[in-house]
Amino acid sequence: MLRQSKVEIIARATTLLDPEEARAAEAMVLDRAGRLTPGGLRSAIKRAVIEVAPEKAQKRREKGEPDARVQRWMEDSGNAALMGRELPPADVLAADQRITWWAKQLKKAALPGSMDQLRARAFLDIMLGKDSRPAATGRALSPRTTRRGCSISSGPTTSASRCQDDQTL
Repeated sequence: MLRQSKVEIIARATTLLDPEEARAAEAMVLDRAGRLTPGGLRSAIKRAVIEVAPEKAQKRREKGEPDARVQRWMEDSGNAALMGRELPPADVLAADQRITWWAKQLKKAALPGSMDQLRARAFLDIMLGKDSRPAATGRALSPRTTRRGCSISSGPTTSASRCQDDQTL
């Protein structure tokens, strides 16, 4: 038996489908839905919807594109948050990979913190053109600073996964 929250995840993901398509997508995840985390279930049902009705999934994504935005707000702690919404999936994946890559460079340079903290610092470094590595204090990253085929100001066609690991961003 599934918790109500997981039923709602499946229902939201399949609303664009006709009943037969919805049953097919649900059947692809129901056997493991109880064991999946909510995020895992959300991901699994979205993949199932894409497999069952790729044209409808594409249409849903295109419908969300005009809602692309960046939001900022204050956290209860007094810190702040920044988030991009309704962004192209491939660009988000490439950006996430670049953030992780730079966080690993910060870790190699002995910047203290958990990987989550280093990823947050890397995110800000990339957005602000900064270099937080201890040996690089005060050094800014130039938009032309590259790492073999990647530049910090490159467009959506540059994939972070194609970039090689070296000490410049």
